[in-house]
Amino acid sequence: MVEERLSDGYRIGELLASEIDGRRRGALGDLVVANADRTVEGTPAGERAYDVRLVEDAGDSSRDPRREPTEQDVGALFARVFVHETGATLVLEPPSSRSSQSGSSSAIDAARAAADAADLDADSQWDTDGIAVRLAYGAQSKRALDVLEAAVEESDGNG
Repeated sequence: MVEERLSDGYRIGELLASEIDGRRRGALGDLVVANADRTVEGTPAGERAYDVRLVEDAGDSSRDPRREPTEQDVGALFARVFVHETGATLVLEPPSSRSSQSGSSSAIDAARAAADAADLDADSQWDTDGIAVRLAYGAQSKRALDVLEAAVEESDGNG
């Protein structure tokens, strides 16, 4: 059997967006994909594909996951996804709207620990107060959910 790895950045970004949108329960149920730029192709430095926002009650079954979130249900910026020619980068920033600095710091620490546990590499090229996780191939998009989930759970516990 031939093992091929999907490394197209645009496709990896799509896979991660589908995984996020497909979660309606648990910690990931409060995340939505927003502000998607459907024209991105990926660049060596990375091109912003979409934002991930933390929305209270996003997992509410009355919200249609196939539609773009509206002004009423778009919450705090939680992460951004950038696509490269090969691979994608998930960048989690401490939310500026969060009142507890220690809460946002512990959410980033939790995300960093989850990335290490999932064997995902931090991308040191990003200038961020948060964490940038490099997704080199498609299967890593599922592991990136662990990073998001850890950060959301820690945010809920401290925010």
